[in-house]
Amino acid sequence: MDELFKYKQIIEEKIANAPDMIEAKKKELQSMAAKLDSADNAMRVWMHGFNPLPDSVDQEKAREYLETEMESIKKVRDLTLETIEKAKAEINKP
Repeated sequence: MDELFKYKQIIEEKIANAPDMIEAKKKELQSMAAKLDSADNAMRVWMHGFNPLPDSVDQEKAREYLETEMESIKKVRDLTLETIEKAKAEINKP
């Protein structure tokens, strides 16, 4: 999550430091910053919603819940990693 924030900050600085930036490029960077926000938000939503079942619950139900949550967090992970890689590529462009 720290990386998401760091790259968003760098991209916003890139926009702020280039007032003569072509509008299409500016929109592309703003879109990238929004995607970084979305990935961060997806993680927060998942974390807020994660509520492991108590030990007293049937083990099969607990396993099903955890498997479902595993699939959800894998999607969040994939979104986060993809977004970070795209941001890195953008930041490293001349």
